[in-house]
Amino acid sequence: MRNLIVFLVFFLIFVIPVSALDKETDSLMRVYDELLSKYETYITERHDRIDNLKFEAGKQFLTPQQLYSVNQQIYKEYRPYISDSAIVYLKKNLALAEIINNIDLQIESKLQLAYLLASIGFYKESVDLLDEISEVDLTPNLLLSYYNCMEHTYGELSYYSKDTELSNIYRGIADKYKNLLLNILPQDSDLYLDIKESDFLSIRDFKVALEINDKRLQGVPENSQEYALIAFLRSLIYKESGDIKSRQKWLFKSAIADLKLGITDNASSWELAGIMFELGDVNRAYQYINYSVNNANIFNARLRYTQIAEGQAIINNAYQLNKAQQEKQLRTLLMFISLLALLLLLSGVGILFQNRKISKVNKQTVKINDQLNHLNWELSNFNDKIKNTNAELLESNQVKEEYIGHFLSLCSIYIDKMDSYRKNIRKKLSVGRLEEVIDDAKSPDFIENELKEFYDNFDKSFLQLYPDFVSEFNDLLMDDEKIILKKDELLNTELRIFALIRLGIDNSAKIAELLHYSSNTIYNYRAKIKNKAKVSRNDFETMVKKIGTFTK
Repeated sequence: MRNLIVFLVFFLIFVIPVSALDKETDSLMRVYDELLSKYETYITERHDRIDNLKFEAGKQFLTPQQLYSVNQQIYKEYRPYISDSAIVYLKKNLALAEIINNIDLQIESKLQLAYLLASIGFYKESVDLLDEISEVDLTPNLLLSYYNCMEHTYGELSYYSKDTELSNIYRGIADKYKNLLLNILPQDSDLYLDIKESDFLSIRDFKVALEINDKRLQGVPENSQEYALIAFLRSLIYKESGDIKSRQKWLFKSAIADLKLGITDNASSWELAGIMFELGDVNRAYQYINYSVNNANIFNARLRYTQIAEGQAIINNAYQLNKAQQEKQLRTLLMFISLLALLLLLSGVGILFQNRKISKVNKQTVKINDQLNHLNWELSNFNDKIKNTNAELLESNQVKEEYIGHFLSLCSIYIDKMDSYRKNIRKKLSVGRLEEVIDDAKSPDFIENELKEFYDNFDKSFLQLYPDFVSEFNDLLMDDEKIILKKDELLNTELRIFALIRLGIDNSAKIAELLHYSSNTIYNYRAKIKNKAKVSRNDFETMVKKIGTFTK
């Protein structure tokens, strides 16, 4: 019976929708999931490379030309990672080029800056920089970079412009510079092949587009930024041709390379989130889209927020609904367990009643009486255990029911807020207030307010269940280490962490997810509090889990 109950719990709560994945794609997905759990390691590696380069840049004996070269390396490290910092180092190099009075280096820096600005949605600023450059003064290499930057900037303007007439004008300018590039580029160069691949994709000649993509992949290391980009472009070919399995496989390959390199400016992760959502794997879709949002926050480009926002809202809503359904299933299962416990209690009472009758009938025999007394003693202990078990189940049911009530209420409120937010966005879009929509998408105020409200609701709900938690928790700490809350503060971060532990959530990663901290932060808080305990560190969390037991 016990194994059956465990199986039912597992089936109702943790069954994940099965996707039609081939063996290679399934293996890539598992690799990606494992890498996601330690992505901070790869971010740290990129930070270390940047810090080493900054140390080199800080050496006093460097000439302006040498400093320009080091700054260029720092810019390349920041380019796929943090857009703001990449812009800072390009501007530093532009200033250095002016000090050196090297016109070619000035133009090089301007072209790199214009290309980056266009990539993150600052089209006017990009065009203004390009207007400062005279085509007739350019060396062959700079002319090539100039054509590429013009094609990229006006191509982006054409794609994102809402005005059809303007879009066609921008497309004409982009095509002009694309043709100029094709006339001067070597036909075996990656940029030439990139343009031709895009051209064949636009006319839906998928076979030739894939053949060109094969050439681009030859000799490119898998753990490189070039591989990540080419693999992503290959997924776009499969997307247009309707081959979802191949598209998914190459998105995983691209996303794995991006993750290992600490690249935050990538589209693979949010494209994967959309695919997993379509396949019914809401949990993975939620994990991938949140990772994408975190990357967008690090990269800090308004265009990325706009690209991710719609998919994030849909996936988050589905995830919350899925959680609500799981909670409902859990509640049904708990009712079933409670019924079993009641039957067990009735059985125990029946047995006790029968034994008492037998005891009365056999009173005259001392030997039998002793045996019956001993049996009664054992049954009494068994009855006490049943009572304790029922008390624990009663407390557990009360905790679950109260939290489910609060959870459903919060879900309803959140849905209303999202609907209001959606209507507000639609209203602004309908009257052309696009900049306000973008500002709203960039602003962290909404998330911060919701997080504050979440903490407040959690604190109130928890203290309704365990009103003496703070005082009893302080009793476990040394006198000079007791936690003193600020005015109007119900719980602080340390108390919330151990409140979740009291509720049975003792996994640091899960606590970090619920409270929106990193796993390392949660681990440090737990270790810090244990060091203040006046009881054994090993027993501390066990004693926390007993706070308020049988007080209801």
